[in-house]
Amino acid sequence: GVPQKRERTVFIANRLNKKIVLNFNEPFISVRDAFVGLHNQVGKITEHQAKWWKLCKPGKSFSSIHPNGSWFNSAKAHPDLPANTLTASGGAGAIYHYSECRQLSNMECIRVQTFPDDYNLMTLEAKYICGMSVPPFMMQRIANQIAIQFFERS
Repeated sequence: GVPQKRERTVFIANRLNKKIVLNFNEPFISVRDAFVGLHNQVGKITEHQAKWWKLCKPGKSFSSIHPNGSWFNSAKAHPDLPANTLTASGGAGAIYHYSECRQLSNMECIRVQTFPDDYNLMTLEAKYICGMSVPPFMMQRIANQIAIQFFERS
């Protein structure tokens, strides 16, 4: 249920000797769906990055077209698929928009990470916060299952 292809390992410990079952088989959310309602977004890009963006197909890493496989953490988003992993560094590990020659904007990163649109990042960079955090929607789903399976009686 998160518009991002990021594998995560979550450890849940308890003293009740109970196992928790987490089976989330929700349909994926595409980048295009995550960006609904966002208009006139601005994202950074250098001339060097723009060169690789123009050669790269949506959904692919820049390493797929780079002569020595560099830029593997940089990718052009595919509109109909979840985004690649958002990393805390916005430069070499950036996700780029699928149709506009730029990195994802702060608001697009917030949407991919499932933070609320009005989330206050204070003075921190959105790409850093999103790259370092667990998607709130994902944690909410896990917390709901813990509440149901550990604390509610049938």
